[in-house]
Amino acid sequence: YHYNRGVTFLEKEDYRGATFEFKTAIELDPKYPEAHNGLGLVYRYTGHTDLAIAAFRKSVAANPKYAAPYMHLGVTYLDRDEYDKAVTYLEQAIKRDKHYADAYYNLGIAQNKSEDFSKAAGSLKLYLLAAPGAKDAKEARTLMYELEFKQERAEKDRARTAALLHSQKPIRA
Repeated sequence: YHYNRGVTFLEKEDYRGATFEFKTAIELDPKYPEAHNGLGLVYRYTGHTDLAIAAFRKSVAANPKYAAPYMHLGVTYLDRDEYDKAVTYLEQAIKRDKHYADAYYNLGIAQNKSEDFSKAAGSLKLYLLAAPGAKDAKEARTLMYELEFKQERAEKDRARTAALLHSQKPIRA
């Protein structure tokens, strides 16, 4: 009951009401992973990232198979420009739910920020397969093509550099 009311308040962006309901749900059942996850979202949306991370981790501890808190941890670390941590948690979300479209999308964004263009394009491709009718499918597809182009250009640049280095004669001292 309290969890569902918390979700309703969260959807209405009534963070005070959502906080009260999620905390009440947690008081009634301290190992309620969805309630900890919901509370983490409230904290994230209100800029309290340290509290959000703590709540998401409690959700993971309560149910390590639950994919959502891993995805939310990944997005929180993405917001903090901690791309390696973001990638790790987003991959964990996907490991738990192979069809988690939002996790694929956010993984692609984190990989792009880490300049791993090939993996980023692959993650966005999987996002489009998981959510072909998504509102942002066109933008995701455009980004995927841009990343594929960046990857091809980077590979050509590496090949040119290697060829140039190979063709140079050694310098004698």
